[in-house]
Amino acid sequence: MDEATEQEIAALLQSGKKLAAVKRYREATGASLSASKEAVERMAQRQGQPVASRIGCLGVVVAVVVALQAIAVSLV
Repeated sequence: MDEATEQEIAALLQSGKKLAAVKRYREATGASLSASKEAVERMAQRQGQPVASRIGCLGVVVAVVVALQAIAVSLV
């Protein structure tokens, strides 16, 4: 990847456009979606930007189920 493209991706990250940065990385490198996401997250970390946790959908579902169980127990 050339320096101009890397700077373009860095600018996208700085403006909070992570998805656009991943898309641009994929276009520039031909990498898979997951590899592009990981590479862009590494770039963000080097820039000192926070990277979202990898909780994913399953983590959210588990959190909701636990919360609903706690509510159900408190109603009994």
